[in-house]
Amino acid sequence: MRISGRFTRPKATAQDTPEHLAANMAISHAASLAVAKKLQCENNGGLPEKAVLEPRTRT
Repeated sequence: MRISGRFTRPKATAQDTPEHLAANMAISHAASLAVAKKLQCENNGGLPEKAVLEPRTRT
């Protein structure tokens, strides 16, 4: 099963700073981990206990 989520804000209040993006990712990770634990997913769905916030490399 795949569950999707996203953050949206009105354009006038959007904050695209690295700090806000990291905070949104940490919130998303915490929520995903909580759902994986509640659903008793094997190995917590592959999610680590703490969010790993590293820039992805583009190929």
